[in-house]
Amino acid sequence: MFTEEMIAPCGLDCSLYWKAHDRESPCGGCLGPEENKPDFCRSRCTIILCGRL
Repeated sequence: MFTEEMIAPCGLDCSLYWKAHDRESPCGGCLGPEENKPDFCRSRCTIILCGRL
């Protein structure tokens, strides 16, 4: 389901990612809580890493 919170700072729609639809621990997107955010997103996003959020 599309929500405004699922639009990443870079413009990607995080709701298209399969992890957003995981029943056990869904990713809330870049602007969501850290606990379910995939390591790939936390370690590769230069916007988050540079503190521009």
